[in-house]
Amino acid sequence: MNDQGIRYCHWKSNFYLQAALAGEGDLDLLVERQQAQMFESLVADLGFKRVIEPVQASCPSIWHFYGLDQTTGQLVHLHVYYRLITGESLLKNYSFPLEGLLLSETESVDGMPIPSAASELVVCVLRMMLKHGNLAEALLLWRSNENFQAELTQLFQNCSEADYTRILTEYFPTVEPQLFNQCLVCLCQERSWWHRWRLADRLKRQLHPFNRLGVAQTGRLRFQIFAQKLLGRLWKLGKSKYLASGGAVIAFVGPEATGKSTLVQSTTQWLGQAFQVRTVHLGKPPATGLNYLPNLALPWLRRVASGHRKSVVDSKLRQAKLAKGKAGDDAGPTVPKSWLYALRAVLVAQDRYRLACKIRRQAVNGRLVICDRYPSTIIGAMDSPRLDLIEGTSWKIRVFNRLTRLEHRIYGQIPPPDLVVQLTVPLKIALQRNRDRQKFENEAYVSQRHQQAIVPLYPHTLAISLDTGQSQFDTIQAAHRIVWGAL
Repeated sequence: MNDQGIRYCHWKSNFYLQAALAGEGDLDLLVERQQAQMFESLVADLGFKRVIEPVQASCPSIWHFYGLDQTTGQLVHLHVYYRLITGESLLKNYSFPLEGLLLSETESVDGMPIPSAASELVVCVLRMMLKHGNLAEALLLWRSNENFQAELTQLFQNCSEADYTRILTEYFPTVEPQLFNQCLVCLCQERSWWHRWRLADRLKRQLHPFNRLGVAQTGRLRFQIFAQKLLGRLWKLGKSKYLASGGAVIAFVGPEATGKSTLVQSTTQWLGQAFQVRTVHLGKPPATGLNYLPNLALPWLRRVASGHRKSVVDSKLRQAKLAKGKAGDDAGPTVPKSWLYALRAVLVAQDRYRLACKIRRQAVNGRLVICDRYPSTIIGAMDSPRLDLIEGTSWKIRVFNRLTRLEHRIYGQIPPPDLVVQLTVPLKIALQRNRDRQKFENEAYVSQRHQQAIVPLYPHTLAISLDTGQSQFDTIQAAHRIVWGAL
């Protein structure tokens, strides 16, 4: 930004600037409003993405940008202001005409322009007192009194009373200097929250000309924001931010022991620091509709009808194909004619279809959905159609083929994901990982999964291959870069 002549500064909380520059929290940047397009073009070239905060959508001059630190793999948060809008935590209802002052009187600290101590002191006192104007926030701030006392003390020591009084008189003529000094003393000393609230109430009346919203609109928005936050807490919705470009369905697919669960978990935690994120398992979708009762009976069915389990049927299918290869093409069909198996396959397909449609709607509405596995239309591939048409004219075969066509049609209607990360790893490493698991699979099963010739294909989706044979840290970093680049 310095090279392109963009005027900006880190306008608040510079007491914690070093921590912010180290990635602990966000960077609060005030940017020259006339240079907004230039700034956004620059940060876009650096890989930053604009993010929407629904509860603050009524502030058109405040934006969030997130980027990926290629070295640490962490998200970098730029909280960008084109106007100096501040106020309570819930509702930023004041617009201070200090942009020109803050951008013109700066000094460089660790390469970051910051305002003069006098101007930052004025802003800090006004911001803190406005927060005390709300009883709930006043109680919370009173408990964390020492945090802003140290910040105010440092600012006060670096400027004179004449400096901040000049700024106050020039830019806030309705605010009495005596009241401002009372607020400053009140914040720097141990005073009751009730005393602070009374001073804040007086200050709010004197700052009325700088209100951004009318009385009725203020009350409506404050209630709306409070309700949104409360419902988010009750329903455990997590973060509310979403990318301006929209949400996405991101799928990690691959054979056993390639690291799908690890990458799904790490990606969810990483993105969940800032965005609405949901994790689903498309290989094992929750039962819905007709499949609910059969799923309850699965433990019993596995005992009394073990020959119809998927692993057993797949084993018979492989043996039948080998026998057919030896006997020639006239050896007859190789797919076991099990109605129970076919019906179960159709019900699983229906559950996957419903879950895929549900998460697609969520992604369209802004949420990021991380999927452990994802269906394809390739017959025989993992989490894909199991059934294949067989030759014959008997009524049993016709019923079986009807179920087969139904299964294929359901998989064909499943909406594709936005990104597929196809994981690969050498079999030797996969077997070792399987042994290290708490719940490990049979080694023959793991080997069969890796040697399976049929792999899922996603022709209408961005699919990127990732070798997980490297260290876990490098694998996670590579996955983060792939995902961020596709959002």
